[in-house]
Amino acid sequence: MKKITLIFLVFTMASFAHAQDSDKVVVKGSRSYQHSYRTSNGLTSTEIEYNGTIVFNDTDTDVESISRGGFLKISKKTFGTRRTVLLEGKSNGEIDRSYFVGHKPAPWEPEGAEWFADVLLEVIRSTGIGVETRVVRFYKKGGLNAVFDEIDHIDSDFIKGKYYSATVDIDGLSANQISQVIEEGAGDISSDFESSRFLISNSDLFLKSELTTSQVFKSTSEISSDFEQSRVLLHYIKRNDLTDGQKRLAIEATMEISSDFEQSRVLQTLVKETKLSSSDLELLTEVIPSISSDFEAARVLLAVIKYQTLTDEHITFIIKASNDISSDFEQSRVLTNLASQELSNENIKLIAEATENISSDFEKGRLLKAIVSKFEGGEDLSFIIEASENISSDFEQARLLTIIADQDNLSYANYKALVLASDNINSDFESKRVLSTLIKNTDFDKNRSMLMLDTIDEISSNFEKSNLLKALGPKLPDNEDVHDKFREVAKSLTSDHEYGSVMRSVDF
Repeated sequence: MKKITLIFLVFTMASFAHAQDSDKVVVKGSRSYQHSYRTSNGLTSTEIEYNGTIVFNDTDTDVESISRGGFLKISKKTFGTRRTVLLEGKSNGEIDRSYFVGHKPAPWEPEGAEWFADVLLEVIRSTGIGVETRVVRFYKKGGLNAVFDEIDHIDSDFIKGKYYSATVDIDGLSANQISQVIEEGAGDISSDFESSRFLISNSDLFLKSELTTSQVFKSTSEISSDFEQSRVLLHYIKRNDLTDGQKRLAIEATMEISSDFEQSRVLQTLVKETKLSSSDLELLTEVIPSISSDFEAARVLLAVIKYQTLTDEHITFIIKASNDISSDFEQSRVLTNLASQELSNENIKLIAEATENISSDFEKGRLLKAIVSKFEGGEDLSFIIEASENISSDFEQARLLTIIADQDNLSYANYKALVLASDNINSDFESKRVLSTLIKNTDFDKNRSMLMLDTIDEISSNFEKSNLLKALGPKLPDNEDVHDKFREVAKSLTSDHEYGSVMRSVDF
């Protein structure tokens, strides 16, 4: 008969704290490596103590040998009656066997032997004793199905996890077989903690094949706890040796996490710890709408901006994903951060165009101001000025245009765009703010002068119009056509006082 040798290992209190169902399990081990195990479900209590090397027979009904000084003690109380067996290893290889009913010795044969044979399998299944050798034995007899059939007799999720872990360690298993064990284990272990521990504790093995890693990520969907799902994914991501395909599977797996915080945490870690391909990054941005929290969605995109090397294609993905963020503040925060990067003018223009999806005039202005800071007056700012027309607030639009008007060396194209944009501001006061700044910073020639005078002529307020004309007059070039235009605009003032004040400001 083939023998199975078991060397008992130390079980800790923490390990058995996760045993499932109605059994309350307490385990302790001493420095002398003598261990005890106790279970109780209210009707039945079992106590086990053991030490040394113990050899069971193939049918798990008897002990064939115990090392010198070793022992196995099993005591079970049912309906008030306690039965106990004590097996002790002797120096000559023999085993002393004792059987007690209550505190009284009873014959080993046949009652003691029969009782021991009846309870031993239950003890083995409930403690995980000999798990490594048992799964090999079942596998050799009937393959994985035989192992799974035996695990079906085990109630504790903690012990099931030990059996599935031992099963994937069987020599010679193919990636397909290991994947089958992962799938079976994830579906069978009901405890989220134990299921995640099974997937995590065997990661060295599972990472050897993309097939098995893929099955791990798929199996996280069997875990109900968002925290445990993310714990598995984070463990694998932090190993930092995932293939592009495995990264995609990890991204897809996050969609099974219902907690916005946990989903965001996993995606942020993936972005921080790994380099994503364009296709992976595109998939990640497509997952953003599954995050309900705008704050968490923004955190993911901000992490992408911070940790990934951005290409033009990546920037397009980020801008598109930001449109799925309903919070103006969070969307603006993402795009403003993106605008602060080293980007091409074409990418900056795309960000400016994205202001159409922001409702808040304040946030639109904040984003466009961040873009303005990247340019000098001689560069093309027309796309920013055009984007300002998306701002309905006269105050916010004027504030942005004033910042542009305050730049040095504005090109004529920028100057013209600013003047025309100011004409679209309903408030004469806000329009004057823009034009006053522009007048202060402009060296006027005939074209600039005529354009400015045409715009001032559209201002209905005598007070604002006269103030602009008085600021502009001394800066006009010595050109008769310009002077005539100035007089014409001044005559449009309906206040004699304002007209006189304007004409006294010039000497032509």
